[in-house]
Parts: sequence; C-alpha cells; structure tokens
Amino acid sequence: AWIDLPVAKTHGSKITVAMKNQFGLLPGHVYGWSKARGTRSHEGIPHAPRVIDETFVDLMLITEPDFVVVDMIAGSEGGAFERAFRRANIVLAGRDPVACDLVAGKLMGFNPDDLEFAELAARRGHGPGRYDNVTIAGAEVAPLVSRWVKAGRNYSGEWSEHADYGKGPRRWT
Repeated sequence: AWIDLPVAKTHGSKITVAMKNQFGLLPGHVYGWSKARGTRSHEGIPHAPRVIDETFVDLMLITEPDFVVVDMIAGSEGGAFERAFRRANIVLAGRDPVACDLVAGKLMGFNPDDLEFAELAARRGHGPGRYDNVTIAGAEVAPLVSRWVKAGRNYSGEWSEHADYGKGPRRWT
C-alpha cells in the first residue's frame, strides 16, 4: 500500500497537501530543482500557475495513493520560504487524495472550490469534484476552521497572484 503523508502548508499552489506532495516526490536528480528546470537528460515537469492544477491531476492519474494522512498538527503558513508554523492539532485521513485536499483547504480557511484540481480530477473520473460532495466522518469541520496566512508575498509575478487567490488572509505589503 502507498500511504501519502503530507504536512499541510500554504504555498504558491495555494496549499501543499496530498496532491502537491506527489509533485514533491519526483526525484530532483532526474527533473532538476525546481522540478520545472529539468536536467541534461530529462525535461522538467510543467510547474507554472496556469498548468499546476493539471500537473497535479496528471501525476495522480499515473499513481494514486491508497491512503492519505495529513499532518495538520503543526503545518506552515505564509509560503515555502517562511518558517512560520501554524499549530492546528488536527490529523486528517482518507482514501481519496482530492477529498483530503478539499477538507484540508477548508480547515486552512480557503474556499475549497478555489482548488481547481478538484474539478479537473472529477472530469477525469477521480475525486468528489466539490467539497459539498465529500463524506466526512469524525469531528465537524466548521468549528475547526482557522485562517492560515497565504503565500503570495513570498513569490513574484504570476505565482504571487495565484498564491493569494481566494478566501483567506493575505499579508498586505
């Protein structure tokens, strides 16, 4: 069994949870660092805001985890370049990586419907498509929602806009 164990973070891709974690698993010695750069012998993986959601879905269709356990005990907020930790004291688990990301996004204060990969995955036969279609067992989500700081200020150009899109707090400069 393949168990995906992401730590929840805000990022240029809005959130880094199960879907983004698959991108991070690709070997840097093959695809370069960042994975978009590639190497002499291999092309990079598309990694730009306009295609990142499609890339997440494509990677999931190659190999989908059997189970996801999201560590939201102490995630990070404000972006990949910050060392700002956010304690939520939550562990989220499920069989569907898209559903887990939708719930994690909601718990982080995002509008889950702003996570475009969910709709793209549903169009390709995977995931619930929308947060409203997720079956949740255990604690109610609403009382556990907090508003994690987005990552936009830590990025430039199109990543900045993408990372700040949707519901939730931003750090205004």
